[in-house]
Amino acid sequence: MEEYKPFMSDGFILLLMIPLFSLLRFLRDTGASQSLLLEGVLPLSEKTSVGASVLLQGVELGCIDVPLHRIYLKSDLITGPVIVGVRPNLPVEGVTLLLGNDLARNKVVAEPIVTSEPVVDVKLPEDELYPACVVTRAMARKQQDEDLQENQFDYMDLSDTFLADIEGPGSSEKAIIRPPNVNKNVIMPWPDVNSHSLNRKNLLEEQNKDPEKD
Repeated sequence: MEEYKPFMSDGFILLLMIPLFSLLRFLRDTGASQSLLLEGVLPLSEKTSVGASVLLQGVELGCIDVPLHRIYLKSDLITGPVIVGVRPNLPVEGVTLLLGNDLARNKVVAEPIVTSEPVVDVKLPEDELYPACVVTRAMARKQQDEDLQENQFDYMDLSDTFLADIEGPGSSEKAIIRPPNVNKNVIMPWPDVNSHSLNRKNLLEEQNKDPEKD
């Protein structure tokens, strides 16, 4: 039964002269030349009969006489008045109509329906989950260079600058000085040069006050 599901769908059948319809499960059978309806689904009579029958041959190579009736079919593949054969049983359990090539022709499954207006509600992701960050190659390279320089000067070896070992003779340890933490974001103001400027007169006065001048 599972292997037939891709070719199974639902539809309606009714009689043309009687306002009576029935829900059916039909199976698209590409190997059938005649569509067959399960007997007892609709109250068929001489009024629905076309007065003819068809000979069908199965895999056992035997022929059977199948009466034909006119009904109205509504499905995804075909809709309208059709002529079907009627059988007391069908080979697939749960199927009420075998849709053969006489009605479906070259259609196997229903054509997909495309709408011009989307009906699927797509939830957009939260903005904070996907922040907008753009870093150019130059910015990335500059940041790498700055990080490399900081790593190189994190520790300074000053053992060679002392005349004697700090720990005493025979000590193999070296003095390692960590540079103070500097906040790079703090901007130091420039000194006011104008407040310390001297003119010629002030310079002469300052020279005369110098005790070492004599």
